[in-house]
Amino acid sequence: MSLTHILPIVGAAVVVISYLVATHLPPPKPKIAGIDLGTTYSCIALYHAGSGEVEVVPDSVSKRLTIPSVAAIEAKNGTVLVGSEAKAQATLNPANTVYEAKRFIGRSFSVEHANEERFPFTIFNRSGSFGFRLPADQHHVLDSPEKVGAQILTRLKQSAEALLATKVTYVLLIATSSRCVMAVPAEFTEAQRNATKDAAALAGLEVLRLLTEPTAAAMAYGLHEQQALSRYNGTMQDSPELQQRLRVAAEELKVCLSDKLQCDVRVALDAGTSDAAFEASLTRSEFEAINAEIFERMRQPVLEALSKAGVPAQGIHEVVLVGGSTRVPKVRATLTEMFGKPPHTSIDPDQAVAVGVAVQAGILAGAWPLTVSAIEIPFSADLSADELAELADEEMYDELNPDTDQDL
Repeated sequence: MSLTHILPIVGAAVVVISYLVATHLPPPKPKIAGIDLGTTYSCIALYHAGSGEVEVVPDSVSKRLTIPSVAAIEAKNGTVLVGSEAKAQATLNPANTVYEAKRFIGRSFSVEHANEERFPFTIFNRSGSFGFRLPADQHHVLDSPEKVGAQILTRLKQSAEALLATKVTYVLLIATSSRCVMAVPAEFTEAQRNATKDAAALAGLEVLRLLTEPTAAAMAYGLHEQQALSRYNGTMQDSPELQQRLRVAAEELKVCLSDKLQCDVRVALDAGTSDAAFEASLTRSEFEAINAEIFERMRQPVLEALSKAGVPAQGIHEVVLVGGSTRVPKVRATLTEMFGKPPHTSIDPDQAVAVGVAVQAGILAGAWPLTVSAIEIPFSADLSADELAELADEEMYDELNPDTDQDL
């Protein structure tokens, strides 16, 4: 048989074998994780090759898909607590519980922010950056935003590894998620981005790429001051424990009013007794009136973004929601009014960023089906349209021609 007759047969055999491999062999385990280290909640997700599906990993302890971005030191024995366990004891141990550490990461110290009354833990100047001083933190485990972030990231990583361990037959084949793609706020400075990478490094994670949160949320969709208890007249700074109880109650009330038209709240004024308590009933309309200034302020950055882009609100095809507060009906109603269309709500706003960075992680790992990677072009008023187009071409080339020497 001549070579001209053999080549078509060989080619057909290769196609058939490739199809059988792709459809019958199990897809490779995720090699890279997508992580959203959030201000309030954090989560981790894995991109599954073959199906193209993203799996948000449940916490190994609470079994919830997100964990509170909270870390604490137990006052009695110095044990480090993370996530739900840390949040659960916050009202009884406020001076040793850190939350919203992301607000301070990579930023230069300022007395104004350090003296904010709503933080019951001590904030100090740590060599020009923000530091946390906790009475029970004898070994300085949580004395910086990076270290707090590292504890949260470690918990997320452990949950992913636990999930992978349950889905393979042989322990030696477990793929640990030591590499990741992370999301950061679009306004983060270079120092804040580097500090986020430092937190990941402390957790034993190598960050292959940082995506901005808006870009990550867009990829997830397939598109490339709580004031509710302000009527209480007590002085919160006199009691850190009371401050924490009020903060937790305010958050629970906000969540409740996102689903119901009226909710009740009860806050014990003394942790040792249930007799003295602040009780109130609040309607959704009252909540919206109390926070009217905040809802109005959200319009300004939206209008500024539209103005800078030179695009009218009606020219936006899709509106994507990110973050738990976007569940508030007034937020969604305001955006619907501004854009003339309801926002996308098909993905949990607490998970949207993690889902998006997991998709990017799958692309970097060479997973199939093939997907176009996210391309972020830094805006500069000094660049012409032609220069921006050229920069986009360069970014596209880098994405489609990755360093083949890098073992993902």
